[in-house]
Amino acid sequence: MYAGFEKALEAAVASGRIAGAVAAVADRDGVTYTRQAGVRQAGEAAAMTQDTLFWLASMTKAVVSVAALREVEAGRLSLDGDLSGLLPEFADLKVLEGFGEDGAPRLRPARRSPTLRDLLTHTSGFGYGFLSPDLTRWHAAT
Repeated sequence: MYAGFEKALEAAVASGRIAGAVAAVADRDGVTYTRQAGVRQAGEAAAMTQDTLFWLASMTKAVVSVAALREVEAGRLSLDGDLSGLLPEFADLKVLEGFGEDGAPRLRPARRSPTLRDLLTHTSGFGYGFLSPDLTRWHAAT
């Protein structure tokens, strides 16, 4: 059943396109298939195992987006509703407008709470400190 996948996986490792991979297939009854191939890091000898840990980083966005949209489809979430009922931290958000002469952050109340649509389309106004000198400065000040 998975012979084509296994052949493609082995070819990707053999050609050097990937160092290694771990795959699993599950259904409502549990895991039905697992396979690992290659090494954990290019140029190293440690083989991939079924319990190799991976840093997924932004890949979680795809998984969470699908889950959230399924909840919208089922009527349990709204794309444009206020999320502060689910996430109380969203109720009284502040927006960083800059810094005073004393270096203190200048904040104002957000005009509205972010929606699921805002979160999924990266238009919520949230940012990453490692990409924003102002957020790094705010973090240091607070």
